[in-house]
Amino acid sequence: MPPLELNPDEIAAVLGGGAVEVLGRLRYSSNGAFLVQARADGVEIPAVYKPRRGERPLWDFPDGTLSRREAAAYEVSAALGWGVVPVTVFREDAPFGEGALQRFVDHDPEEHYFTLLADHEDRFRQFAAFDVVVNNAGYGQFGMVEELSEAEAREQIETNLFGALWVTQAALPFLRAQGSGHFLQVSSIGGISAFPTVGIYHASKWALEGLSQSLAQEVAGFGIKVTLIEPGGYSTDWGGSSAKHATALPAYDEVRKQAANRPSRRGTPGDPVATRNAVLTLVDSDNPPLRVFFGEAPLAIATADYESRLATWNEWQPLSVAAHGGQGLSHLQATAAVMGNVGRPTATVGGR
Repeated sequence: MPPLELNPDEIAAVLGGGAVEVLGRLRYSSNGAFLVQARADGVEIPAVYKPRRGERPLWDFPDGTLSRREAAAYEVSAALGWGVVPVTVFREDAPFGEGALQRFVDHDPEEHYFTLLADHEDRFRQFAAFDVVVNNAGYGQFGMVEELSEAEAREQIETNLFGALWVTQAALPFLRAQGSGHFLQVSSIGGISAFPTVGIYHASKWALEGLSQSLAQEVAGFGIKVTLIEPGGYSTDWGGSSAKHATALPAYDEVRKQAANRPSRRGTPGDPVATRNAVLTLVDSDNPPLRVFFGEAPLAIATADYESRLATWNEWQPLSVAAHGGQGLSHLQATAAVMGNVGRPTATVGGR
């Protein structure tokens, strides 16, 4: 079957699972690149293969990420219906190691830099607008609070909080000028709850939550929206090789063991691919939420956490009122109320 008669999913299946023959090197590419032929079930598709180890370092992206970013660019183009990126897949079993395979497109001498804008202005306008900013930079720093070094703590906050802050500040003048835009701040269920072994990670995400809630109120008048995405556990590398670990203290071995077996860590991780349509739904919404969970587990965790907090706040409300200097309980009355020796008073009961 000729490649032109295949749909994108069928082409991706051949590129992603077929046998790959290297035909030659593309010597004038800025990165290591090869012309290859992918074959499966009688179908042959020419492709450009860019192995990860042939990528040149870039100042504005982490090393070794080009091939994954090219595959992601295709997924975005396909999901939005743009059709501007040839079918691209990421393969781990390619001839020279993991890398991107992108369907080869023949050169058309009539299509070049000086004709593209004039001939395809409407298509360019689809993706030239700067309307959605996704702050997704982050990693997990593991370690008990006592185990963290100053450098580990600072690097976690620098990436997870300040990274989002600097990108937000850089984008805001453009979004204000056009009177629209949408920030997607990727937080976590760990941005509203907390567990042992990741205290500094929680600190970075709780800070992002507060920053973003303030931001939403500050920019609403400019037509700019803000949404905090709070995912649960997903099948990503967050807890794998991308994570960092403080030097363990033996005194916390039992705490570490208990934390590894806590209920919130059990269950089936989510599929990252499934988040694609959820994100598109958010950015297409006329009235997106300030906060939204991704996954099944976060709502139950949040419900239990907030019920516990509300119960505690209510229980200690007499003391809270007294601490404000208003009508409250005496020290003995407040202590007795909290300890359950008297009926639970309300905040309006005066001390006698």
